[in-house]
Amino acid sequence: MEEKHKNRVILWAILIAVSFMWGLSFIFSDYGLEHVSTVGVLAIRWTIAGLLFFILGITKVLKMNFKGKPKRALLVSALFQPCIYAILELIGIGMTTTSESTLLIALAPTMVIIETALIKGEHHSWKVNAAIGICFLGIATSILFAPNFELGGRATGYLFLIAAVIVGAYFTIRVQDAYVDYTTMEVTACMSVCGGIWFNVLSIINGNFIEDWTAFFTHTESLWSIGFLGICCSFLCYWGYNEVLSRLPQGIAVAFQNSGVTIVGVSSGIILAGDPFGWFTIVGLLLIIGGVCIISIERQKEM
Repeated sequence: MEEKHKNRVILWAILIAVSFMWGLSFIFSDYGLEHVSTVGVLAIRWTIAGLLFFILGITKVLKMNFKGKPKRALLVSALFQPCIYAILELIGIGMTTTSESTLLIALAPTMVIIETALIKGEHHSWKVNAAIGICFLGIATSILFAPNFELGGRATGYLFLIAAVIVGAYFTIRVQDAYVDYTTMEVTACMSVCGGIWFNVLSIINGNFIEDWTAFFTHTESLWSIGFLGICCSFLCYWGYNEVLSRLPQGIAVAFQNSGVTIVGVSSGIILAGDPFGWFTIVGLLLIIGGVCIISIERQKEM
């Protein structure tokens, strides 16, 4: 019993660390974009993560087996996340404040529920449907009542982030097909390697490949910010989160992780980036976190 309690403490510590690091990813993405292009940040970030998975796989530190298994579902998953999702997210982050991007991405669990109902025809309780409305009310409150709210370029950024949430939710649904033949670690490793290859090819096509990698190694801010994204947010976080999801109740883990990421992301934007703060921030944050928690817990009951 004591050993079991110790393991749960370790899992919760991992979940807290993952939430903290993913929460900081929004502000670190802004730092990375100071000297490196959007595609360049993604190319370097996922190259770092892909190399780490490759090295640990070759040295047998991580046990992965891709031989003799169907590849279609695995590659489709990698296409949506990170190849499509990541570029939509980063473009959106570059066009909005850290707090806004954090709050919009927090709609991910809500969008999964909506797309599941549309694609699979699943029906949910009135509590889940009400929670979806609460989440969107939270987004509207935090953005529309902010003193610097304006349309134009920012509105385009909102659209990119919403598109990212839609793609990310679709990935969450479709990746279940890959889990039939592969472990979560194998799927994550494939995502990282495919992301590294995909974004470096795009960087070459855009003509920024050499310039971006040179900027990464010559600007200290780029080195530590994108290095953090690659090592912590793409490698360690996915590794740790997959471990947590396999051992803790999924609904509770997802609710805690999403809430933690949102709180850290909004706080870092206010403290480090000078994002506007007021009653609209607090109310919007509480509505979104409350809605996501209700959705996650109710979904756990439905399973």
